Amino acid sequence: MTITTKTGDLGSTLIKDHRLLKSDPLIQALGDLDECSSLIIYMQAHLKLDKTTWELIVHELYQISSLITGYLKDLNLREPISRLEVAIQGKQFLTQKFIFPFDDERAAHLHYVRAVIRRAERSCVALNQTHTLQADILVYLNRLSDFVFSQEL
Repeated sequence: MTITTKTGDLGSTLIKDHRLLKSDPLIQALGDLDECSSLIIYMQAHLKLDKTTWELIVHELYQISSLITGYLKDLNLREPISRLEVAIQGKQFLTQKFIFPFDDERAAHLHYVRAVIRRAERSCVALNQTHTLQADILVYLNRLSDFVFSQEL
């Protein structure tokens, strides 16, 4: 079996039973969510952060992607949102260190991850204009960016 199908050579991709242009907002959102997952995996492997926490987040991002594409019919994000909110509670934000993490490798990685999560959130907001998304998806992504910001401290 070959990995090269050549079915996307003309700028479309197959999602479930239909082809979409690779410029479709759904594909953009999926790509941004995939980049979040990839970057989190890279960051965790490089910095040796708490693997359990970051693996769970990557799993949740994969579930969100499955929900958006219709492969998953329902997803309860209340517990993950609550877990992120609890982790954020009581953190004092030192914005100077986060905004300018030039000499702190961990802070720089987290800063980058947060920026990519925010892009994924914007892509999902745009997608929500034409495809009604489960409201908790946007809440989850917003809390996730806050969580990453709180990990900076």
